Amino acid sequence: MHFTPIVESLPSVVPFVGPETQERARGRKFRARIGANESVFGPSPRAVEAMRHAAAEVWKYCDPENHDLKQALAALQDTAHLAGVVGKVSAARERIAAIARANGLKPLPSAANFVAVDCRNDGAFARRVLSELISRDVFVRMPGVSPLDRCIRVSAGLPSDLDVFEEALPRALGAAAGRRP
Repeated sequence: MHFTPIVESLPSVVPFVGPETQERARGRKFRARIGANESVFGPSPRAVEAMRHAAAEVWKYCDPENHDLKQALAALQDTAHLAGVVGKVSAARERIAAIARANGLKPLPSAANFVAVDCRNDGAFARRVLSELISRDVFVRMPGVSPLDRCIRVSAGLPSDLDVFEEALPRALGAAAGRRP
């Protein structure tokens, strides 16, 4: 099988350093954790209750008919919770895009729980922006390979998370460009 030169140059793995590891290394928590593949909106309360109930019984052999598992999966069908989260994620994506545009950046269209934000420069600049955001206690991520490495990746967050991002981004951009406030 033959691949293009770009595909051939991709590393086989891209290391991920989780936010908990970074917090331990830095000695402090992030004020905004909007860079992981996780939902700050949490699971359905019905699903949490089903898991809480099931946790007391984990010491037993599993049921070969999966009766309890089927009940737990039914609890995951909390459509009201799901609809609420979908709305919150959509609103967060819109807010992330507005923050990006207000700072001269380009949000890429997204239907996921995150927005890739083009820093309108090269990967080295985007890495500096990422580093500056992290130094301001904002956990975001970025793609590791060109040409997407010119972007930062901001996950949908609570309004308070996005307030922190909105406050930190202009300072991070200025510092990344060599302009210290």
